Amino acid sequence: MNYSAVIPSPVGRLGIISLDHHLMHIHFVPKSCHYLSPQTEVAHVATQQLFAYFTHPADAFDLPLSLSSVSEFQQQVCKALQRIPIGNTLTYRELADRLKTSARAIGQACRRNPFPIVIPCHRIVAQQGLGGYHGASQGPMATVKRWLLRHEQNALKRPTNPPTPDQ
Repeated sequence: MNYSAVIPSPVGRLGIISLDHHLMHIHFVPKSCHYLSPQTEVAHVATQQLFAYFTHPADAFDLPLSLSSVSEFQQQVCKALQRIPIGNTLTYRELADRLKTSARAIGQACRRNPFPIVIPCHRIVAQQGLGGYHGASQGPMATVKRWLLRHEQNALKRPTNPPTPDQ
């Protein structure tokens, strides 16, 4: 894989692929993949925004994402995922009902998400529990999903402007 950047994160190394002025993919990469400082402007901006998210997830992503490699349905799901507010979740069924499709189709679209974290497929959960993440319902990827959800929920509990001693 020709990454434009490989960066550390609290959920593992992330490989960023950019082409021209667009972000093409974000991958979870193994530890054997060496860190690589951003090689393009868009990879640099993506790195900054990902680091900001890991510091405080209320900071929104504003990246030039290329969805040219995914189907029209996948694009529709990605747009719906981006409308789920930080700290909130929907079930596969709830999103399926909104898009007039099946829960299984939503799960498959989430599994194929080219921009995990940026397009928050981690905010889609099963009716009875966590559900899968990146094609895995247990193991390291389920741990990543749990961490991302907890990170967002905890950030909402923290005041952005802590009270001063006089308040």
